[in-house]
Amino acid sequence: MNDIKYTVRVACGVCEMPFSKPVMYLPKFPLTELFVNEKPEKLSGYLDQEFHICSNCGHGQLSNVIAPEQLYSPSAYFFRTSTSTSASKCNDFFLSFIKKVVDNKKFISAVEIGCSDLYLLKQLSFCTQKFIGIDPILKGKEKEFSEENVFVYGDLYEHIAEDISLKDSLVISSHTVEHIENPKKMFKKMIEKSSDETVFIHQFPSLEYLIDDARFDQVFHQHLNYFSLNSVKYMLNEIGAELVDYTFNPRHWGSLLIAFKKSKKQNILSKTDLINYGLIRAKKEHAHFCNIMNFTKDQLEQIKSPVYIFGAALMLPILSYYLKNDFSLIIAIVDDDSSKKGRYYINLKTQIINTSDISSFEDAVILLGILNHSRRVMKRIIELNPKKIIIPIQTM
Repeated sequence: MNDIKYTVRVACGVCEMPFSKPVMYLPKFPLTELFVNEKPEKLSGYLDQEFHICSNCGHGQLSNVIAPEQLYSPSAYFFRTSTSTSASKCNDFFLSFIKKVVDNKKFISAVEIGCSDLYLLKQLSFCTQKFIGIDPILKGKEKEFSEENVFVYGDLYEHIAEDISLKDSLVISSHTVEHIENPKKMFKKMIEKSSDETVFIHQFPSLEYLIDDARFDQVFHQHLNYFSLNSVKYMLNEIGAELVDYTFNPRHWGSLLIAFKKSKKQNILSKTDLINYGLIRAKKEHAHFCNIMNFTKDQLEQIKSPVYIFGAALMLPILSYYLKNDFSLIIAIVDDDSSKKGRYYINLKTQIINTSDISSFEDAVILLGILNHSRRVMKRIIELNPKKIIIPIQTM
């Protein structure tokens, strides 16, 4: 990760309008979700980044796109759905939405783009008996995950689109489209390969919730796209698709869940949405976010007691970045997940240890490190009974 390959985007991926000035300049922005087994002699995994919001369609996106083979190789990518409690609950919510949209309809097949370890795909037997999973992290493991009626492709959908029929199929994707460089091109290809009976159901983080909650720590290299409901409608109009239903899941990244299908019907765009989530509002909330981070930074610098971070979250390097604190004075990052014990981030020199390794936290201060599921994690931190708890965000 010292030699990061990337390309630069200069226009909106939805409406193709040239970028204006970014909402955020992010020099030497750290990569996340990457762990190593030994303390890094030299920190790595940094790339300048910019975050833009389109004033024409309301789409948010990053300018610099890291080569996916660097980010999502099986050896480097740590995340798996079934081992993540939060992701499993998120997909349970998604499954409820799928059942609501599908109702009693039957499909020739169910296709999941970004299937991870097939946790969600295998729960669709109520509407089909044929399952197709697509995910580059499964490259070389296709036989391990394939079964008699389960077909796995360890590749990007864009590379194998011609080999996959989407006619009369249910096509789902959970938190995948935000990772794709050109989602409109991918969606257009899927619509072309579909039939009138094909139903698409996707979920991904929403720009609305990110701005409303001033959660700019949720901007990171892997998430290239930040759709608003308006930019979704704009994109569907561009590719000849109709929005069938949508909802939000405020408990997991403020996710936007959408269902759509092939259609010539135009989706109604909202100028109000563009005003509410445009550049002025985003810049105001970003300034608010930075003020919160600066206050937390000052708190940490004044503490004399031992300080621990609770939660070896995948996004922890982003918190370090905004706090302008390399965590070198932190005693350790503690986590209940024994699989992370003894590991390090590629861009932090503080070791991860198991919570049970510390006999008492009564004289210590704990900094909340898991920001996206803070309500659940706070219960655990309170059980540890530290002298003080520092919460670096304003909303839970």
